[in-house]
Amino acid sequence: MSFLLRAFLHVTRKKSKSALLFAVLFIIATLALTGISIGNATSQAQSNLRASLGGKFTLWPSMDPQNPYVKTEQFFEDGQFCIGCYNTEAVYPEMIESVMKVDGIKYYNAELSWSPDADDFRLCKGSMALPLEEKYKKMVNCIGVSDTEHNEFFTSGTIRLVKGKNLKQTDSYSAIISTDLAEKNGLMLGDKLRFRTAQGDSTSSTASAGRLIELKIVGMFKVQGKCAPKGFQTPYDMTENWIFTDRDSAMEAAYGYTGKYHYCEANFYINDPSKLNEIVKKVKALKLNWVPYEINTYSESYKKAALPLERLGSLIHTLLIIIIIVSACILSLILTMWVRDRIHETGVLLSMGISKVNIIGQFLVEVMLIAVFAFGLAYFFGNTIAQNVGNTLMKQQTVQQEHDKSGGFAISLGTEQKKVGETPVEAEGPLDLDNPASVKNIKVEVTVDDLLELYRLGILIIILSVGISSVTVMRLKPREILSMMS
Repeated sequence: MSFLLRAFLHVTRKKSKSALLFAVLFIIATLALTGISIGNATSQAQSNLRASLGGKFTLWPSMDPQNPYVKTEQFFEDGQFCIGCYNTEAVYPEMIESVMKVDGIKYYNAELSWSPDADDFRLCKGSMALPLEEKYKKMVNCIGVSDTEHNEFFTSGTIRLVKGKNLKQTDSYSAIISTDLAEKNGLMLGDKLRFRTAQGDSTSSTASAGRLIELKIVGMFKVQGKCAPKGFQTPYDMTENWIFTDRDSAMEAAYGYTGKYHYCEANFYINDPSKLNEIVKKVKALKLNWVPYEINTYSESYKKAALPLERLGSLIHTLLIIIIIVSACILSLILTMWVRDRIHETGVLLSMGISKVNIIGQFLVEVMLIAVFAFGLAYFFGNTIAQNVGNTLMKQQTVQQEHDKSGGFAISLGTEQKKVGETPVEAEGPLDLDNPASVKNIKVEVTVDDLLELYRLGILIIILSVGISSVTVMRLKPREILSMMS
């Protein structure tokens, strides 16, 4: 009789023992499967978060007084003596093209700000707590960009395009304004905006001062969340008053000419924020003149949002190790007691010339037969248990993060997560791009891959447990076992 048949007969005849072993293996499998599925869901959530928030580095001309490219000028403005600094270099398209060849960078957005006067333009009111000079009350914040689709205010959800189209590099003398600003001034898509660049504005050169700039409205955005106000907001600071323009108009407004493009700064967005420093090293290794420039890295958004996930991943890893160790110990203890009760059976088999390896194989198959059904049943119960446990653990980690942030006082963020890995957007109130709300829930699904991983892990635990439980008997010689039987 083969050891496979002996194992099957033993399992079917010893119903009470088989039922007990089934219950133990089912509990072990459920715990292990819960840990595996939560761990995989956490890894996927981190991956989604990396893709959603990403990281970025900014390239711009250095304003360090020690930099040889930084020049200082003295001038009078409104009867006051002023000192201004500027860098003689800028961020050129050739530099951007070279940087974009580095692997891991998904897109870039170059910017150039300018501030025209808007005397006959109605702006949304700010929350001014301090008096402003008259010339600053009607100043508009125009942001010249290479591509609004990849601007961080659009990608983060702070601003959402609701009409028209995004600005592209091929657009010329075009603009995107807020629906609030359009309503206040009775504007529609296709209408023209006419601004005159500010006289003596520090953001505009002498050549561009007082120029008339005409822009066509090609899109409108809705403000979903506001940048967190710091102290007070002038109309210039209000997101509703911002106007996004193309690079042609920005170049003429800021410098008084068009032609060879250059920018104040360029933001480069990467696929994986964990590789940000590695990518920046590769960028700095490019054969470019880096003396006039500096590079700043930004990955805090991802680090803050991912902290609960990282803590949860570490916790699940520790729990899985504990589950494996405890499961192996419990299973080994049960099987050791059963093997000792089967000394008579073992002695008879040995006397019949059946090898110890054959007998251990029988014990192993017995446990495996029961485990196949126990693990399969755990798969159907795992989804509900894993999701509830995952959400509970995730909330604990989020509360812990908020507790750490507030110095001991837990604060509810009050946001609703749109999707795992996406930056949450508040229905009302401020949205701080530097402090995104953390992921509060993860979607846990027990997949077939999780079940296969459970079987691999379970087989290792069973082999280890059967091996440990069989040592005490299998190290005895047949004569010693027969003497114990008598």
